[in-house]
Order: sequence, then C-alpha cells, then structure tokens
Amino acid sequence: MSQGRFFDMMKKLKQLISLVATVALVASCTQQQQEVEDPLKPIPTEPVIVKPTTPAKPKPAKPVKPEKPAKPFVPAAPGVRVSSVSVPGKYVAITFDDGPHATLTPQVLDVLKKYGAKATFFVAGSNAARYPSIMARAAAEGHEIGNHTYSHIQMTAATQEKIDSEISRTNALIEAATGSKPKVMRPPYGAINSKLVSRMFNTYGLKSILWNVDTNDWRRPGSSVVVQRALDGAKPGAIILMHDIHAGTAAAVEGIVTGLQARGYTLVTVSELIEMGRVAAKAAEPKPAPVVAPAAPATEVTAPVTEAVAPEEAPIADPLAPLPVEVPAAQGSATLGGVAI
Repeated sequence: MSQGRFFDMMKKLKQLISLVATVALVASCTQQQQEVEDPLKPIPTEPVIVKPTTPAKPKPAKPVKPEKPAKPFVPAAPGVRVSSVSVPGKYVAITFDDGPHATLTPQVLDVLKKYGAKATFFVAGSNAARYPSIMARAAAEGHEIGNHTYSHIQMTAATQEKIDSEISRTNALIEAATGSKPKVMRPPYGAINSKLVSRMFNTYGLKSILWNVDTNDWRRPGSSVVVQRALDGAKPGAIILMHDIHAGTAAAVEGIVTGLQARGYTLVTVSELIEMGRVAAKAAEPKPAPVVAPAAPATEVTAPVTEAVAPEEAPIADPLAPLPVEVPAAQGSATLGGVAI
C-alpha cells in the first residue's frame, strides 16, 4: 500500500467517526427534549398513609438488690490459734509480714501515723537484725511486733530444734529493740498444726495468728487491686494479710486505710482485737443465779417459868377467944392506953 493511499483512508475514517459522533449527539438532544415535561403540570403524588403509632412499652426497672443484712454478732472467746475475731463493732487488724524493709516499712509507718491507724508487723528475724530502729519506731507509735521466725522457714517441715532456734532468736531481737516480748507469731506460709500451736503458746506464750482476708499482694497485682481486695474482704473482726516488702503494697496502704475508715472501721492491732473479743465473750456469759442462803430454822422462844406466889393469908382468929368489947370513955375524962382514968 502506497503512503498516499494510506493517508487517504485515514482521512475518510476520521470523517466517518465525525459523522457518527454528530448523529449520536443529535439523537441525544432529541431524547432530552422529549423527556422535558411541562413545568406547570402538577406532579402526581401518592397518598401518604399514616400508621397509628403504638406507645412504647416501658422497660421494666432493674431490680435493686437489697443490701445483705449484717450477720448478728455471736460472741466467741478467741483461742490460741486465730484467723478472725468475733467483736461487737467495726474493728479490723491489718498485718504485714516479712519486714522490716529499709525504705518501704517507714513509708507504711508514715501513712499509719497520718491517719491514726494501728497495725501488726510480723517480722523475719534476719531483717529485724538489720533494722532494729524501724522496729523500735513501730512499737513506739503503738503498733504491734510479732514473730515470723528468723529465716522464714516452713515450720511443719522443720525439726523441733530448728523451730525453737528460729523462734528464740527472733523473740530476743524483738525484745531488744522494743523492750517487750512478743505476744503473737505467724507461721510462714500459714503452715502450722495443732501440736505446734500448743508448743508456741505453752513454751513461748505466743498465739498463732493466721488471716481471713488475703490480698495476694506478693503476686504483685498492682496497688489498686490490693486496695480493692482488702476493702471487699473487710468484715468486723477481720485480719488482713499483706507484706511490707513490696512497693505495690506500700503504695496501697493509704487507699486501704482511708477506705476502711470511710466505711466506719477502726484499725487496731491483733492483740487489741483479741482482747475485744475476749471481753465481749466474757460479758455475754450467762450470769449464775444468785445463791440464796437457806432460811435459819425458827427457834422456839420459851418464857421463863416463874413460880406463882400465893397471897399471904390473913391470920385465922381463935374461935374460942372472947371478942373484944370497946367501952366508950366518959366525957371529960382522960385516958391512958385506952383505959379511962
């Protein structure tokens, strides 16, 4: 194909395309004109059907759970193994194990002092030997110091000689720092049996203290969780377990103290809690009926017998004796001895 013929064909193709485009444009305009309606022609409307509305059903109110009534106070004398105490008021004991800690225990003491709260610290002898001044401060501010063994042993798995050594050494450290022998101890891990309970009390005068509210703060759940667990578990006479060697616990103490106080609780030491329970149980004991002494037998009163005395009888006159005859005296005469002269 020659070049001239090629250009000629291209020219005709362009003309054909232009023609087709023109025809399409004319057809489009004609259709639009046909579709344009009279602007004055009314627009047909469909009738609007209004359905009657039904009133919305009121949603039933959520039932309000009634507050659980407080359990009635039942007095019970505390024994020598204690996990909670029956007391006639809103008293709780917060306790701290494993300290003292060089910086965290003083932080805890600062918070307790700020809010006038008391606590009990069960110290490990190894830490007590390092920080006697912290124990002395705690005791001076009204807190209680208890024995938690020297090296945090599991007492139920140790020999009696080992147990005695651990308890004796720690007792001596506490007494040297505070001037007083401890009255309470807490077995590490809560591991104790009745034989050990008896030995602790009979040999050392120590009551074995467990707990009924465990914050599990040693798992480090965060201070807000520790606070909530302590508050949720608190009941009159509760003993709350914590550890003053964890930063999260030290940070939680203020929330626990203020939260408990806002709910009407007073924070006391373990021994104070036990004494309240003892006094309440003693007061509730039935009073013995007064002993009435038997009436003394009636004694018969006998009047003294007096011998009747017969009245004196007039002397009996001799019937043969002559009757006396009274002779009248002569007028103007004198008498002598009743005889006229």
